[in-house]
Amino acid sequence: MTTNSSLTSHGTTQATGWTPSPNVRGTFDIIWTCLQTIALCAWTSICVNLPSQYDGSSEIMRDKFNFLLLNLLSPDLVFLLAYLQLESARASVTRFRADGYHDWTVTHAFYADMGGFAVQAPNWKRFPVNARQLHYLVSKKYIEYPLIPLRDIKAKAKTDGLGRVITIGQIVFFTVTTLGRVVQHLAITTLELTTLGFVLCTVATSICWWYKPNDVEVGHTLTLCTSIDEILRQAGKDADGAYRDTPLDFVAPNRWAGNVIWPYCVNTLRQIGLFPDKHKSRPLQKLSSFSFPKPPSRYTELLVLWLGLAYAAIFFAAWNFYFPTEVECLLWRIFTTMQCVLSAVVGLLQVCRYTLPEKSRKLDAEAANVPHGFFHEVWNKQLNNSISKHPFYNVPLRSLLLTMPLCAAYCICRWYLLLEDIIGLRSVPLSAYQTVDWSRYWPSF
Repeated sequence: MTTNSSLTSHGTTQATGWTPSPNVRGTFDIIWTCLQTIALCAWTSICVNLPSQYDGSSEIMRDKFNFLLLNLLSPDLVFLLAYLQLESARASVTRFRADGYHDWTVTHAFYADMGGFAVQAPNWKRFPVNARQLHYLVSKKYIEYPLIPLRDIKAKAKTDGLGRVITIGQIVFFTVTTLGRVVQHLAITTLELTTLGFVLCTVATSICWWYKPNDVEVGHTLTLCTSIDEILRQAGKDADGAYRDTPLDFVAPNRWAGNVIWPYCVNTLRQIGLFPDKHKSRPLQKLSSFSFPKPPSRYTELLVLWLGLAYAAIFFAAWNFYFPTEVECLLWRIFTTMQCVLSAVVGLLQVCRYTLPEKSRKLDAEAANVPHGFFHEVWNKQLNNSISKHPFYNVPLRSLLLTMPLCAAYCICRWYLLLEDIIGLRSVPLSAYQTVDWSRYWPSF
């Protein structure tokens, strides 16, 4: 460290002028900066649904904590949820505006899908409806269109403006510093690379949820003009059978792989004691914050697939990084490649579901009803570990045999990469402890 100021002496005290900061950092500085960035991103980007009328802020905090854990393990999955919710909100705006309700905005749609609107019917317990169900009720004249000004919804939200400003500042600081290290050919640790990937996912998630109200505790209650029994009678065969969550489940079943296999995995974790059991009364009083809307088209699936691959590909940047041992370097390359391949396989499996001709799907469905041998019965066996045992949650054994190993392998990849981020700090290049020399970019006079 050098300084242009000379030492001067005043009696027994030595003094000096302007002195630049030391151009080094320690291991703790690296860990603290990364953890601080990840924690801010993970917390401020979370938007959960309204709690039930019997809970309150404690339910919001519980959902946020669960979201935080999911965000730390798989930020790309949280981005997938946010993007699908945005697509669902856009579709709702299209439906309402096609019926002449031009003041219905994306924020209104998000608010509805969060459980912001609940209906009260004679002889029925109050229950929430999503945007699709609300549109059905309005279009059938079962309920009047809710004239809720946008400012009223924003007034219910508790957006932490200061927290967002701090997070944005931290993201800009971390990103610019990391790019500065690349420009000046200073070593970057794998923990910093993981944090950069986390930042990119957080930015994408925040963009998707930009118009989504945050931390809303109390919604609006709407009164039905028609009884539930009459609504179900007029719906005909579509409303036959026992409902799953609310009597309006038939309006938008939303049944696809994401909303069947995900609950199965969560229920499995509950059965082994990792999550508490939730005995839900019906109709439900709260819309789940972890419900993945069904992708509207194959193009949406392809876009999500590419974005998922882009996140997984970030870790390839450490392909030629320095690692403490050759084994760790090899393992990083293996698990990074596996993570990218698994993301592609899972995405392509969902995309291929749209590429099958409709005629082929019908033939497969008819073939499934033909009696076969023992292997065929086991292969098509339906498993259901939900508390309600509703047929909606039936999962074919063949689907579990395919998806569960893929999901488990993906989790192992993520856990190893996170583990290596920490243990790899025991030995890093010396330049990793040098800070970016910003003075070289300052103009000289």
